[in-house]
Amino acid sequence: ATSAGWRRGRWDYCGGGMSGRRHPIDSAGGKEYNTPEREVTAVKAKTKKWILIVLIGALTLAIWGMSLQTADVSTQQTENIVNPIVEQATAPGAWLSDVTPPGSWLSVFSILVRKSAHFLEFALLGALWGGLSRLKKLRAPWLYGLPVALIDETIQHFVPGRAPGILDVALDCAGYLFGFALVVGIVALIRRKSKK
Repeated sequence: ATSAGWRRGRWDYCGGGMSGRRHPIDSAGGKEYNTPEREVTAVKAKTKKWILIVLIGALTLAIWGMSLQTADVSTQQTENIVNPIVEQATAPGAWLSDVTPPGSWLSVFSILVRKSAHFLEFALLGALWGGLSRLKKLRAPWLYGLPVALIDETIQHFVPGRAPGILDVALDCAGYLFGFALVVGIVALIRRKSKK
């Protein structure tokens, strides 16, 4: 008798689909041998994990780095985005020109831009963690945005002109959960369709 045989009905799932090949197994121990297809799949998965880990680390540092900016710098960056929008929206004949004085819209758009930035940067962070959670078993990955948000607001406590806010922490966590759930849901849907 040979030391290897073919197990009936055992199929290899590589890259989300069936390769159609049965694996040779050890007749004594029942262990499957590695195949070139499996090795390639393992290398790709490991590469994806490290790419996501690097991106998560870079984005986390970028978020904290922006909180290190003084209030004057942060305000100037926001105004660089908001001022052109307000000028266009409140120009004669524009859709906001006859509603209220232009100056009042500057503060409104500034708040919207700043809060949207909070939400979107943490949504991206949640999306990256969501992708990593599909490749690597993690413990409660949906909670990982909370310490990042808390540290982010704590940093602002020590920056001139900045102040931490509990509402910003809540907004950050909401963005993180949105991005996380979005990616996990999309991946689960794709995998379910690929099995049909």
